[in-house]
Amino acid sequence: MKTIKILKLSTILFLLFIQCSEEPAIIEEPNSEPPFECPNEITDIDGNSYKIVTIGDQCWMAENLRTTTFPDGTSIPKGTPEETLSFETPEIFYFDFDEEYPSDIADFSSLNEHLSKSKFYTFLAATNSQQFGNENEVLQGICPDGWRLPNLEDWQVLVEFAGDDVAALNLKSDKPRLWYDVNSSSFENGTNQFGFDAEPNGVRSHFGFDTTPGTTGLYWSSTTNSDNNAMTPVFSSGLDWVQFVQRTRSVGLCVRCVKTE
Repeated sequence: MKTIKILKLSTILFLLFIQCSEEPAIIEEPNSEPPFECPNEITDIDGNSYKIVTIGDQCWMAENLRTTTFPDGTSIPKGTPEETLSFETPEIFYFDFDEEYPSDIADFSSLNEHLSKSKFYTFLAATNSQQFGNENEVLQGICPDGWRLPNLEDWQVLVEFAGDDVAALNLKSDKPRLWYDVNSSSFENGTNQFGFDAEPNGVRSHFGFDTTPGTTGLYWSSTTNSDNNAMTPVFSSGLDWVQFVQRTRSVGLCVRCVKTE
């Protein structure tokens, strides 16, 4: 009997020894790090600084691009207010907002105060001479290194996160006396819920500025759907949602860049 008890005791001690000598299991905590990190600010090749906002899983410029230089250091040709843009052949130009919309015109005075440094770019300037792009193509274009000209999918992701039917309202600037509703003859504000600060910069048309500043904000996407047109998001006064329309590639629009993953 003693022999059996001794064997049982030795077996128990052996099992305890094995159990204690095993390495403790490491419990990994869920990864709390975001899948990306947005900087607070970036600088373009000209030294212009831009505020950055995080919206969903995207990093966006919260200001219109102002560079006059391509990422490789080449200067972008500057157009003049008298410049006539070709309907048939896309050209490479940028235009100064304050030259296109003089501050002495009362209707544009409040816009000029906020948008005087903005630039309009023709499509070939925005894409750095690239002619075509599909919906998902990643194209740096005129944007700083590590950033890209948004494609149609980038804009659609932004709009969906911002509320679809109320996306424009949530993305529009809340600065006073910018968005003018012609139907109610009054200024309206967006909520700027995500800090995107979309402004009614209008369009630099083929023959100079047109009447859309204050009522419409358009931005280039890199996505084309024909030889002459690109898909563009449109923010309009009086509308809470963002429209996507075809726009001829030979006009001048503003640019917002999105971070390349």
